[in-house]
Amino acid sequence: MKNKNAVIAIITIVVVGIAITGYVIASKGNTSNNTVATAPSITTTQTSTITSTSVGTNTPTTSSVQSTTPVPTGKTDNFTIHANDDSADLTNINVKVGDTVKITFSVDDQGTYHGGLKFVAPDAANSSGPIAIGNTKTVIFTAAKSFTYTPYWYTTDVQKPYNINVNVS
Repeated sequence: MKNKNAVIAIITIVVVGIAITGYVIASKGNTSNNTVATAPSITTTQTSTITSTSVGTNTPTTSSVQSTTPVPTGKTDNFTIHANDDSADLTNINVKVGDTVKITFSVDDQGTYHGGLKFVAPDAANSSGPIAIGNTKTVIFTAAKSFTYTPYWYTTDVQKPYNINVNVS
C-alpha cells in the first residue's frame, strides 16, 4: 500500500509539473510606422493551488503560485522593419501591454551579406529565425514587457551594429 501511495504521489507531482510548464509556455506566449498604441493597460492575477501528499505521510501539503499575465486588448499593432547589415528603418516600436504585436522583418537585397539576417529576442519564441536576403518573416506576440531585438548574420552569428527596441507601456 505504501508503494501504491508513493507511485500516486509521484504521478501527481509529474502531472502538476507538466501542467505548470504548459501554462508557462502558453503564457509567453507586424506596415511600417512608429505608432503608439492607445489601448489601456490591463493585467490579471491568476492563483493556482497545488495539493500533494508527501511519501510516507498522510499529511497533505498545499502551496499557491501567483502569476501576472497581460490580458489581450483586442488591438493589433502592425510594423514592417526593412533591415540590412548596417541599419534598420525602424529601431523603436511603442506598444501597450496586452496589444497583439505583429512585426514583419524584411531583409534588404542591397547592403546585406549573402547569408541573410536573424533578429534575436530574449524570449526565443519572439525571435525571427533565419531570413534570407530579399525575404520576410513575421513574428506575432502579446506585448508583456519591453525588450530589444539584436540582429545577427544568421550563418556566422556576427552581431550587427544596431538594435530594435520594443517599448511596452
